[in-house]
Amino acid sequence: RYLVRGNRILATCRIAAGDFAGAEPMLRETTAAAESLANPPQLWHALLAHGRALAGLGRREEARHAWSAAIASLDAVESALPADLRSALHGSRVSAVLRETV
Repeated sequence: RYLVRGNRILATCRIAAGDFAGAEPMLRETTAAAESLANPPQLWHALLAHGRALAGLGRREEARHAWSAAIASLDAVESALPADLRSALHGSRVSAVLRETV
């Protein structure tokens, strides 16, 4: 879990530096690792970052696919929560960023 998060943060630093080509393969691997860990929060954060890297490379359709997968993962978690927690997650920053991105 912590390696997934650390790798995502490193890749996000590459995105911030404009190194989309360096970040993309890191985030592809990070996304796969988050999926195998069944860790939804790491998955949706990784997919959001992966989409940003793909968009930076001009691969808009793939970016939209990554962002849509992130929203689907977030929605699956939301739907399993009690109403008060569902509302909190839906109003969270990551939820807002994802929904604005797509």
